[in-house]
Amino acid sequence: MKTVYGITLDYPISYVTVDHNYVADVPWWEGLDQHGGDHITWSNNTIRRAMYGLHVGMGGAPRPQYTTVIDNHFDSPSPVFYRPADAID
Repeated sequence: MKTVYGITLDYPISYVTVDHNYVADVPWWEGLDQHGGDHITWSNNTIRRAMYGLHVGMGGAPRPQYTTVIDNHFDSPSPVFYRPADAID
């Protein structure tokens, strides 16, 4: 099994908006994925048939800061994948 993402943002990245995308059929991993970064906005995206709809975390990068998730639509077994160790201040 390979790890595949629909859309991923990886550190170093900042001041990015991911808006109005359609991601489908990512059955083994994450539709939307963020490793680190700051001032990232995920908005108005539709995610279907992904193991996890959205993951925001460290993934070996510094902790993400100022991430906004608004008006996204998830049709996935687990809409959000969140680890307390990756908490955003």
